[in-house]
Amino acid sequence: MTTLSIRNLIEEKYRTIGFQKYARLVPENPESMPELVDIATAGEPEPFSRYASWLLFHVARENELLVQPYYNQILDSILVTHNPSVLRILIGVNLCLPLAEYKQGELLDLLMKIVADPDSKPGLVHYAVQRLVDFIALYPELRQEVMLSLELREEMGLNRGLITWTKAWLKKNKISK
Repeated sequence: MTTLSIRNLIEEKYRTIGFQKYARLVPENPESMPELVDIATAGEPEPFSRYASWLLFHVARENELLVQPYYNQILDSILVTHNPSVLRILIGVNLCLPLAEYKQGELLDLLMKIVADPDSKPGLVHYAVQRLVDFIALYPELRQEVMLSLELREEMGLNRGLITWTKAWLKKNKISK
């Protein structure tokens, strides 16, 4: 049996339509997980980190248990990456996993900075807000600060509807004011 090479897969297939379908190969070849996570989190040049993180996201959506052992490595990369695409995708991976205690404060700070930055892209802000809602579930006292940040974004004409979505999610999950 041949070992799946993530690097070769990306080199050969990243431009193909439906590239994410190759994510199904990873659970079939779990020995490829360390390479996938290493490439996704190492800040490698295009197209490697971006496409590896994208594959990792699709693996995490289907099989969080396969990705869970790499939570700390993924979070460490989230905290230092300067590539906005990789950051968005890795926060998406993080959303697929239960929130852990590891570097919670640093993650919370980063998420609040993303929401406060008017230059943050909508997808990144949406993922940040989704994870902030998980923090609010743990620490209800954060609700007001998060809502104020979202109100400020709306006043600037950015990401309309995030407040409505956040309030609805909090209500649906019975997270009190």
